[in-house]
Amino acid sequence: KIDVGALLRATSNPEFQALTAGGKVYREMPFLSALPYRDLFGEGSSQEIMVQGVIDLLVIKDGCAFVVDYKVTRVPKKIKTHYQRQLNSYRLAVEKYLKVPTRAFILSVLDGNLIEM
Repeated sequence: KIDVGALLRATSNPEFQALTAGGKVYREMPFLSALPYRDLFGEGSSQEIMVQGVIDLLVIKDGCAFVVDYKVTRVPKKIKTHYQRQLNSYRLAVEKYLKVPTRAFILSVLDGNLIEM
């Protein structure tokens, strides 16, 4: 069950509002991309592997792209550890296709924090 109140509070976060203001916003953007293994895992082969996912929110503004993934977790302190690779793959895929600098964030729905990855 979705806690609509928590979602509304999280998306009212001033940092989130500033990030999305004035940009072109895309929701639920599926992607499929070939990315170097080394870029995803920090070591190993430069051979490309297929990565797919769905970006919750993609904002394009001021010559940059911003990827936002929503997470509902009771352990927000571990968000960076648990989701770093996922958000890195989203960021790399967007940079590859849009050819613009890209930053990635998680919006923690339960506590309303916007966390840069």
